[in-house]
Amino acid sequence: MADPFDGFDRVPLVGGVTPLQAAPRLSAELGAEVYLKRDDQSGLGLGGNKLRKLEFILGDAVASGCDTLVTFGAIQSNHARQSAAACARLGLDCHLVLTESVPRHDDLYNAGGNVLLDELFGATLWHAGSTEQGLQGAIGRLEQQLDRNGARARWTPAAAPGLSGHSAMWSRHTNCRPSASSSASNPRPSSWLRPPEAPRQVSSAGPSLPQEPVHREPAHG
Repeated sequence: MADPFDGFDRVPLVGGVTPLQAAPRLSAELGAEVYLKRDDQSGLGLGGNKLRKLEFILGDAVASGCDTLVTFGAIQSNHARQSAAACARLGLDCHLVLTESVPRHDDLYNAGGNVLLDELFGATLWHAGSTEQGLQGAIGRLEQQLDRNGARARWTPAAAPGLSGHSAMWSRHTNCRPSASSSASNPRPSSWLRPPEAPRQVSSAGPSLPQEPVHREPAHG
């Protein structure tokens, strides 16, 4: 039988077929045979199911001549972590716009876990805070940097590329043209749609994250 995905550009990121693991006690409790799909064993960037969509997002980006990925997520986003790892594997620059989406502001949350891994994988982090103004400000500074570098960037939301309800935000960032020419030919939208992982109202207690990007040398391979 033909693979229904054969017509799409794709890069291999998932390390083979991930196993199914029986859950006998849960099966007994529910009265049905339950198995867990172990996508945590997918092999790249500590694993996770986000690699499955990234195979197609980045496959299309590479085929379109992109050298940079821009994506969004919460501070401890698994999507952001795996995007950073996949870009390191493929030799692409990765920019992560991270929003404060939970009322937690301690150093462990803000700098440990996935944030630490993002940096180790070589991503540039743009902390957008918890407000629409902070998000637009981070996007504006990022666009300026991409313009200066002549980057050919693919922008994608955290959930999936090309979401019909979010087309206004992504329409001018899909063809991997250099950012400056893209800006000249497509007026900046009057407003930006908030990425799916970033709620509008978040507790403001505690110190804010720095607004300047954090950058480490990419860990390719």
